[in-house]
Amino acid sequence: MSRKKSRYRPRGVNPQAHLVALQGCTRLTQDDALRFALPAREAVAAVCKGCATQAHWSALFAALAVAELLVRQRVAQDADGAIGATQAALLDILARDCTRGTRALYPDEVATLDAFAANYADLICQVTHSELFQAEEAAQIRIAAAAAGNGDPSVVFAKAPDRFFSSQYPPTDCA
Repeated sequence: MSRKKSRYRPRGVNPQAHLVALQGCTRLTQDDALRFALPAREAVAAVCKGCATQAHWSALFAALAVAELLVRQRVAQDADGAIGATQAALLDILARDCTRGTRALYPDEVATLDAFAANYADLICQVTHSELFQAEEAAQIRIAAAAAGNGDPSVVFAKAPDRFFSSQYPPTDCA
C-alpha cells in the first residue's frame, strides 16, 4: 500500500528577513540620529522665533516624550536632567502665553531648548533602531491616553489654546 502524498510544500525563505532583524539590533548611526532629530531641531527654531505651528509643537513634545521614555527604560542617559528642564520650560512658555498672551521667551528658556535640540541626536545615538521604534510607539500611546484623560496621573497633558494657532494671531518674521 502506498503512502498518501503530502500537500505540504515548503515556502521560500525571505532573504530580507535577516537584514530587518540585524537593523533592529544595531545602534543608530549619526546620520540616522540626525534625520530623526531634524523635526525637533526645526521645531525648537520655530518656537524660539515665536512662529511655531501645531506641527512644530507636536514634533517637539513627541521628541521629548520619546527621550523621556528612553531614559525611563534605561537604554539612554540624561545625566544633566535636560529633558525635565526642557519640559518645564515648554510648560512655562505655554502657561505664559495663556495668561499674558505673549510668545516671548526668556534667555534661559531659549538656552534650554537649544541644548535639548543639540543633544537629542546624541541621546538617540545611544539606542538601537528597535528601541527607538518601541519608544516612539509607547510615546504615541501615552500621549493618546493622556489626551483622552485616562493616562498616568503623573503625566501633564499640555494643550495650547486654539487661538495659539489661529490666523488672527499671526506670527512675525517667520520667513
